[in-house]
Amino acid sequence: MPYKGFFSRQRAERAYQELVDDGYDAILRPVSAYSTLGYFSDPLLSTMLDDPPDELANLILHELTHSTIFAEDNTDFNESLATFVGQKGSLLFLAHHFGPDTDHIVAAEQKRADAERFRNYMTGVVASLDSLYNQDLSKPETLSKREQVFAQAQEDFRLTLANYHNPNYNFFLKWTINNARLLSYRRYNSKLYLFEAIYQQQQQNMSKALAFFSICSKNDSPWQCLENGKKD
Repeated sequence: MPYKGFFSRQRAERAYQELVDDGYDAILRPVSAYSTLGYFSDPLLSTMLDDPPDELANLILHELTHSTIFAEDNTDFNESLATFVGQKGSLLFLAHHFGPDTDHIVAAEQKRADAERFRNYMTGVVASLDSLYNQDLSKPETLSKREQVFAQAQEDFRLTLANYHNPNYNFFLKWTINNARLLSYRRYNSKLYLFEAIYQQQQQNMSKALAFFSICSKNDSPWQCLENGKKD
């Protein structure tokens, strides 16, 4: 696993500081929920109950996905799958319980549109940095150039803020360049189009799509399994 979870804030802060002291990029953040992959009954915490219906459904479905489907040694696949199921499944939940024309769905779809827009932008940012890291440069030169690349990405992003329903996306302008943060974002948002393609191929039947995802999770290359399934 590329991340650790702690129930003790003090232990988490100590682990974070050890990584920073060793020269690594690291992030420390709270989480709303977690999954024990079905080994234990995961709690529905009181802190979740004030969430809007779409966010609560998204969160619960995300974590339940982990205890249903798990690809060993492939966190990007697992987290991105859970992201897809949570986002898509919460819309199905809202339509079932509140009706297809509820304001809950309108609000949720606006959030999904914002998330997709930001996801596409971040894909470009990470690709630019990947390209930089693959150049034959010294470490000091690489670190200097990555500051420039990221600063330009933030400035370009400022021009797109008017396209977002949620103004809080301006938080990106306050980020400092940190590979751990960027990799964490990519970990939850990789190749969502593949999951969507399989979902559409299965006539928008989530049960059938999940069965296909489960098969791929047991494959030596889950991503290639999705790619192959998309072509069939």
